[in-house]
Amino acid sequence: MLAFMRVFVAAALSLATTGVLAQVPETFTVYSRMIARDVTFKVDLDVPSGEGPFSAVILLHGCGGLSPSRAPANWRRAFREMGYATMIIDSFPPRGWPSSICPKEPEIGWQGQNDRTAEAFGAARLLRGLPFIKKNGIVLMGFSHGAGTVLYVAQRDDAYWTSRGYGHQIERFDALIANYPWCGTEKHFFRTERRPIETPLAILIGDGDNYTPVEFCVAYEAARAPSSNGNVSLKVYAGTLHSFDSGLPPTIGTGCGGPNGGCNVRVSFGHNETAFRQAQKDVAAFLKEKLPQ
Repeated sequence: MLAFMRVFVAAALSLATTGVLAQVPETFTVYSRMIARDVTFKVDLDVPSGEGPFSAVILLHGCGGLSPSRAPANWRRAFREMGYATMIIDSFPPRGWPSSICPKEPEIGWQGQNDRTAEAFGAARLLRGLPFIKKNGIVLMGFSHGAGTVLYVAQRDDAYWTSRGYGHQIERFDALIANYPWCGTEKHFFRTERRPIETPLAILIGDGDNYTPVEFCVAYEAARAPSSNGNVSLKVYAGTLHSFDSGLPPTIGTGCGGPNGGCNVRVSFGHNETAFRQAQKDVAAFLKEKLPQ
């Protein structure tokens, strides 16, 4: 009897979730300035069980796309357990780019990070239009290349986005999370621009990250936090490499990054389960503090 009840409850929750997702459009379209045309993205939305409304997290993958790194999928499971909806966006193929742009970062690089704000804005607009999503609970989370997009969103104002052709697409986020972003060298605008960060921003990175060096993010927080009214926080995880939430084994390879921001740089990356578990606790606490409950 008990087993039957468990099956019945699971089936009921599945049907309820299916009914909710039936209200969601299959795609959304935004303008990409970088390729000068409209781009259509598939909607990949996951909703936890329960009645809602739910806060929702938009997940932007790294330069390698949705594989081999499993970071977006890993965080989707974690957020589901926390009671958050998630939308994963596959940013590259709709633009006609390869599924991984890591070898093309010298060509795409920061401009691609900037341009990915288009689908972040579009996803936020779509989510705010859904009756089971909280209008004041939209979070943007990015990984590596996608985390760079998060920093662009954090630091640029409406006048900038309007000048870049995104004015009609601008949306607000209620919290921002950047996992192992490139926080910039002394000359990079992430460090030199001093406009206050108005949206709560959490940066998560390992102390052994030599791909997007941790010392840049330490300097970023020191430079930006004093003028940002407590909106910038940095979590550094001991004994932890780049892509600590990816599910990938520790690996030594080459990439674009390192202390001088060059390419063909020898870098290390790989999963660290201890750091990932702590990051989940830190993110849960951050969102509980910063989002309306």
